[in-house]
Amino acid sequence: MVTMDVAAKDAWMRGGNDSFIEDWLETGKNARTIHLRDGWKRHWDGKWHAFGSARYSVNHWDLVEGKRSYHFRTNWNGGVASDSGGSFYFMTSGGNATKAVTTNPAKFTIERAEGEPDAKAIRMVSGKVEPKSPGNAMLRWETDPKTLPQFSIVVTAHDDPEGKGEPLFRLEKVEPHAREIELALPEGLDPTRVVWRLQCRDIFDNQSELLILRGSR
Repeated sequence: MVTMDVAAKDAWMRGGNDSFIEDWLETGKNARTIHLRDGWKRHWDGKWHAFGSARYSVNHWDLVEGKRSYHFRTNWNGGVASDSGGSFYFMTSGGNATKAVTTNPAKFTIERAEGEPDAKAIRMVSGKVEPKSPGNAMLRWETDPKTLPQFSIVVTAHDDPEGKGEPLFRLEKVEPHAREIELALPEGLDPTRVVWRLQCRDIFDNQSELLILRGSR
């Protein structure tokens, strides 16, 4: 999974997805194999598309005399295989014993019936807000590692226990790896006397339930 910041609103990617094996060190005697399974792409309208086919090819310009893969120009293979987790695409580059049982290029298919990824939406486990220094507080939280990874967070503070009215403080941040954040508070806001609300969004745009916290002294 890759996330990127771009300097434009509503920017969308088009085209296919490429995976490759490259012999940077010219050590073709060592077999390199990758497995690709359960791939998904989400369209701009939010609908999911399961990867049902793949095109396999070997770069011909690396196989000619003088190039890095010349001495292993027949040591490659690709196709579909299965294990206890189901079917997957594989490709192998190099290895003295590797022999192709497919053409170059070749197209493979895996029938997919799922409508969307089978993954659990992000779930908050715990959280805590503590004063750090005058005008600052430290918020820490944990998510369930068995659920989808975090993508962004929204933090608000209210003096109303039910969160009614405009928040006294609001922060929205895209920082997938963060599990703590220092909050610069508005002047006069005592973090121990307000109700904090934290909500996370995961990489598939699911939102967690609100985690409601009271600041500790």
